[in-house]
Amino acid sequence: MSTGAQQQGTPPTQAPQQQTFETTWNTLSARMRDTNESPPLADWHRLLEACEFSEDGPSKAIWVLNLMRKLETRATAASYERVLQVCNEHGDRAAAFHLVELMFEDKVKLGDVQLPDGMEETLRSILPPEAFE
Repeated sequence: MSTGAQQQGTPPTQAPQQQTFETTWNTLSARMRDTNESPPLADWHRLLEACEFSEDGPSKAIWVLNLMRKLETRATAASYERVLQVCNEHGDRAAAFHLVELMFEDKVKLGDVQLPDGMEETLRSILPPEAFE
């Protein structure tokens, strides 16, 4: 009966995708323990991409960014684009605006990041021009 429920029930996207984040994180954290080093930026980006498919993706993505900062791995414009994409996919505008604060602290120019529709206009109206240049 479980086979029929799987075929007719909700698509099997949620559990495997969430597992993808967990699997990616487990691999990354094991490598950090083994090498006692922060992984390369490409590995962090894979973990950020996996956040998109997690139910609580925006909070996980911000957690990953904060962990990168603690480990002195500099997030790039590409890192922030990935997290903004996660926020956009989940419709989490509050998290997206929180990212702008983190970007400012990390000295990542907003002009280097593709912002979701409508966000750039709002930010340009409240932030100084140097935030974009």
